[in-house]
Amino acid sequence: LTYSNLTISSSGTKTLGDNTTVNGNLTINTVTTLDTSTYTLGIGGDFTVNGALSGSGVVSLSGSSKNIDGSGYIANPVTITNAKTILSSANLTFNGAVTMSGGAADVTNNGTVTFTSTLDGTTSPTWTNAANSTLNYAGATLFATSGILTATANPNTVNYNGAAQTVKGVTYHHITLSGSGTKTLASGFGPVNGNLTLSGTASAATPSALTISGNLDVG
Repeated sequence: LTYSNLTISSSGTKTLGDNTTVNGNLTINTVTTLDTSTYTLGIGGDFTVNGALSGSGVVSLSGSSKNIDGSGYIANPVTITNAKTILSSANLTFNGAVTMSGGAADVTNNGTVTFTSTLDGTTSPTWTNAANSTLNYAGATLFATSGILTATANPNTVNYNGAAQTVKGVTYHHITLSGSGTKTLASGFGPVNGNLTLSGTASAATPSALTISGNLDVG
C-alpha cells in the first residue's frame, strides 16, 4: 500500500494489512493507535505521533531534513536513514530499538525524547542535543556500535536512567545518572559544563580530575 500523506484519527486501533509506504507525512492523533502488526512502514515526510504506534514491523524514516514531533510513544523498531529534526514541542517515547543508519542520519533534538530500549548507529551518525532539550536513555550502552553524541548546548540534559549502563565519554552540559545499578563512565568522559546529578539507587565512580562547572547533586 502507498499513500501520499496519511493521518490516523478518532479513537481505537487501526491495523495495517500489508507493508505500507507513506511518501509524505504520517500523523497519528491522540487516543489513536496505529498497529503495524508484522508489516513494515516507510515514511518519507514528517513523522508526528500524539497517540501510539505499535507492532513488530520496522518503521523506516527515510526523508531528508524532515521533522519528528508529538507526545506519544512508538513501540516498533525504527530505522532513520537521513537527517531529522525533533521539534521543541516533542515529548516522545521510543520503546523499540532505534538505529541511525549511515553518516547522513544525523538527528538534532530540540525536545524531550525517551529511549527505553537502545539507540545505536552505523557509520558514525551524530545525535545533537540542542539548547533546552532532554535525552532520557535506559539502554545499556548509547551507540554501542557507532555514533556520536553532542551534548554541549547550554542548557541541555542527558539522563541515563536505566540499570547498569555505560555512560558515553563526551563533554556534557547537564547530566543525570539515575535509575539503578552502576554507571560506568567511558574513557573521555567530561568535563561537565553544568550540573552532575546522581539519584535513585544508581552509583558511579567519577574520574579524579573531573571538572564540574555547576552543581554536584547526590541524593
